[in-house]
Amino acid sequence: MTLGQGYTGMVAEQGRPLRETDLALAPDRYGDEVARYETPPRGLVSMPIIYCTVENLEGVINVQMNTPRAFSDDDLAF
Repeated sequence: MTLGQGYTGMVAEQGRPLRETDLALAPDRYGDEVARYETPPRGLVSMPIIYCTVENLEGVINVQMNTPRAFSDDDLAF
């Protein structure tokens, strides 16, 4: 994914976490990335891996569920 493209690219570009309860409800925003999977992910939490500042972005880690899921603040803090 490139910066700004799909949920991974958006998180990388913005340097902020993203939580989506159901990716299927936003196909216009995430459809291209979701379509890459045999079983499309539904629930998502995506976190930038940052060293000191957003200028030092190392990558993005995604936790995806096959069913809708509302990730909590505690999930993000983990």
